[in-house]
Amino acid sequence: MPSQGLLPYGATGFARPDDGALPEVAHREFRAALHHAARTARGRVAASEPRAYPQTFHRAVLTDRLGAAHTVLGHCHLRWVAFVDGSHDLHRDDFLTPPPWAAAFRHAGFEVLGRETLRLDLDHAGWDALTPVERREARYHGTRTLGGAVFNQWD
Repeated sequence: MPSQGLLPYGATGFARPDDGALPEVAHREFRAALHHAARTARGRVAASEPRAYPQTFHRAVLTDRLGAAHTVLGHCHLRWVAFVDGSHDLHRDDFLTPPPWAAAFRHAGFEVLGRETLRLDLDHAGWDALTPVERREARYHGTRTLGGAVFNQWD
């Protein structure tokens, strides 16, 4: 999980020439975790989309036993998931508190990132870990939060 001042390699989706290829979390791995979470929520996976470049995330919608829809983002380089408001492509600060059944993602090997962590100001939570290119992208796209830097569509 990201901590203050520390973002692991691959968090923003930008490769560093000397560090090799970015790790990959295949859509099928994310989808398997989704189905596990849907069973836990006594709901279903209503939609699941693999990442589309330049997004750093797969996206899905789960419905719980009451029929409420929950939009889930799965990072495509790290085993992180986040809950957001709606299904639009740009996520800067619309992160939500995960529902109780989100713990099922942990059982599937994913870390569930909470609203408080994702809404941390980037200046205090990860700016120092970014490369000059990543900093330029953050400024260009108006990204101010940790979540916005991690779940982005920078190019």
